[in-house]
Amino acid sequence: MSTHDLPQESELIVNGRKAAYCARRRLNGADLSNQDMEDMIQAATMAYWKHHREGRPIPFCFVCARQAAEKYFYRRILGRSPRSPLSLDAPTYDGGDSPYEWLAPSTLTSDDTLRLDWLSDEVLEGVLFEARVAAGYSKRCLSRTQGTIQTDKQIIRLAANGHTNASIAKLMGTTEGTIRNRRQRVRRLLEYLLPVDAIVDYDRTGGNHHRAREIQLTYPDQQKPVPTT
Repeated sequence: MSTHDLPQESELIVNGRKAAYCARRRLNGADLSNQDMEDMIQAATMAYWKHHREGRPIPFCFVCARQAAEKYFYRRILGRSPRSPLSLDAPTYDGGDSPYEWLAPSTLTSDDTLRLDWLSDEVLEGVLFEARVAAGYSKRCLSRTQGTIQTDKQIIRLAANGHTNASIAKLMGTTEGTIRNRRQRVRRLLEYLLPVDAIVDYDRTGGNHHRAREIQLTYPDQQKPVPTT
């Protein structure tokens, strides 16, 4: 941080501290030591400063700082942290546990058995719920997420079949921007289930390239129409 504007630095530190304590409240009374709290404050403050330096709005900086503190808690303090991608070769593992309860490591591969859209409805819903738990959703929020999870699941299924944001929006009766934001939010949630320091190479062209190409060919001149205002 710059040493030329001490009042501004003090404001950043205060806001970072507020974001960390806000994160703590969302952790449902987690037992944190003073050092744990200081580490979370530092993580939040650094995130706040980073986005503030980029000229982001204050509310955006605050939310990012809070999320940084929550992520630090799960990944560095709690240690149970973000889980690895799932192997879908077996519906259950020894002992009868659901697949999403395991931390079976998986390497990057194009194997269809590792694609999220191959999950059963039950397991996919479980994954989406566990992602919210790992992200630090409060018990009150978790109790009201069933409808949201169903919507996220529908979007995942359609995207995996090659639908664009525009075609998903049309099928679901909403806007393309809403679908784009929902997909980004789902991706960020699922990142909480990844191993620490995992590197994710996102394929932004759709899960089913052949189906995506078929949809593209239905557009005039193979270009998505621009909505008229």
